Parts: sequence; structure tokens; C-alpha cells
Amino acid sequence: MEFYPAARAIPASISEVRLRFTVAIPTFERPAYLERAVRSVLMQKRVPDEVLVVHRRDDSETVGTFNALRNLPQGDLLRFVAVDEPGFLPPIWQAVQNCSSDVIVFMDDDAEAHGDWLERLSAFYVDRSIGGVGGRYINYSNGVRQYPPAADVAGKLYWYGRFVGNMYKDFRPGRPIFVDCLIGGNMSYRVFLAKECLPARALNHGVAFNWELDMGLNIKKRGYRIVYEPGAVVDHHSAPRRISGMRTPNYEGIYYANYNFAYIIMRHFNMFRRLGYIGYTAILGEELSPGVARLALLWLVRRDLKWQLINASIRGRLDGARAGLKAARVQAS
Repeated sequence: MEFYPAARAIPASISEVRLRFTVAIPTFERPAYLERAVRSVLMQKRVPDEVLVVHRRDDSETVGTFNALRNLPQGDLLRFVAVDEPGFLPPIWQAVQNCSSDVIVFMDDDAEAHGDWLERLSAFYVDRSIGGVGGRYINYSNGVRQYPPAADVAGKLYWYGRFVGNMYKDFRPGRPIFVDCLIGGNMSYRVFLAKECLPARALNHGVAFNWELDMGLNIKKRGYRIVYEPGAVVDHHSAPRRISGMRTPNYEGIYYANYNFAYIIMRHFNMFRRLGYIGYTAILGEELSPGVARLALLWLVRRDLKWQLINASIRGRLDGARAGLKAARVQAS
């Protein structure tokens, strides 16, 4: 684990940061959640230079809420950006293309930023080697804060393809560290890098699992570093959504979670690391991507394996790996 140098983590005066910051909030049919999110952004100690609310053009409820939000103090910072294409990633692409600042910061519409959130994120950009900075998610379910076990590792992709996120947990070291990617609802990147490193269109299924990893690896390939600052916090209130995900495991969610991850690994890894991933995922794997050893253990302990979901994870990995290898060949040509 590589820590960010403590003496440079927060500058003596935030006025040292001269860059302009845009906060982008993609939203779809969650007007009450959106209002809370926007209010928390406009009340920051370090007020953003612009707030983009990215919405589906046919979402009339959100249009009405946005017009009311314009009357808030600092409401003149709000700008509405419409998208027509369905899916999770089009609002991300549209926000980056419409951003007029130096740094774009993403926050979910069902999140609420702590007062020093943007101040903490922006402080690191005095270091020109830093391409991205993100913070922690604190999850709430039905208004009750969740307390998962604390973590010692966050945002790390191992050489053989195991990924550890943990950005929703208490981080025991309690200091900023360098990571491989950030969590999508609390992340920022320099705009010129974001435009070059947008997540692949092939990932735009459901909630676009692991798109943050694709973007992070794209940025690191260009020689920039990414920082996780656990003190930059947003509360996540887990709003209901139409797009399928993994809040309840299902065939489509498991298929695309495995598809996207395998696609990213095969697209970014060299041959040696690909072989490491194949061995790891085939023998051990993860809870939602089990290998033969994990399956055997689960069968001995529980004997109630959901074979339809296991089939989805295997098919997703195989299809995603094929697509990722094809994308890598095209990229190399």
C-alpha cells in the first residue's frame, strides 16, 4: 500500500488551488433525492464553479425539480444537460463533454456530500502528477447507517485480477493512498484526462459494472496517479432504481458484472497477467464469480447452490474475455 505524502495532502491554504471544479450529478426520476444532493453541493465550504445536472430528456419530474432548485442560494451555478440515449454511461460521457472546468467531480443523485467534501478533493490537485481523486461512501439503508467491517486495503487491483474496492468501509490506515480506481459516486478527474479516458461503450449494460475501473486504468496508463482520500465523504441513501444491478443478485446483474470485469482485464492486462487472471478465476474466483475450488467448498457447506446464477457468472466471464481480447487487438493495431 502506497500512502500519499502526508505533508502535501492538504495545502496550508485552499486558495493555492486555482483550478475550476464542476460537480456532475447524473439523475433519473429521483427528484426528492436530487434536491438533497444539489443542496449539499451548493452548501460546500469550497463552492464548485459549476454544477451539471445530467438528466434524461423525457424525465419531466426532474425538469420541474431543477427549475425550483435554480432559486436556491448559489442556484445560478446549476446547469441542466439532457441525454437521449438510455443506459448508465451516457450521462457520464455527456457530463465530461459539457464540462467547462479543469476538474470534473461525480456524485450520485441519491448521495449527500459532507461540508468539506469538495475542499478535501480539490486540495490534491496542486500536485500535477495527480490525475484523479476520490473519497468514501457511507451507505444508508432505509435511513439507517450501515457499519460493514473495517478495511485495510482499498481500490487495489492485484496483478492476477483480484479487485478490492472497500471504499464504503472505515479505512483503518485513515490516510490518503494511491489506488487503481475510485468509486463512481465520489470521484473526480482532470477534464482533459477524462475526455481521453472515458469508459468503453462495451460496458454500457445495466448499471455498467466496473466502469470506474476501466476509466482508472486508462488514466494510469497515461502516467498519472489516483488518490483515495477517505476523509472526503458522501452519504449514500440507496434510492430505488429501474436499472438492474446487484442490490439483489439476479441473472442479468451477475452476467454483466462478470462480463464487464473480464472485458476490462483482457483489454488492459498483458499476456502474463491474463494467464494469472484465468488461473485465479477458474480455480478460486470471487463470491459472485466462483471458481471450481470455491464451488466445491460451497457445495460441501451449503448444498443449495443456485446453478442458474453460477451459469450466468461463467457465461459472463467467457463472453467478456472474448470481447476484451478483441478490443485489445483492435487497440493495438
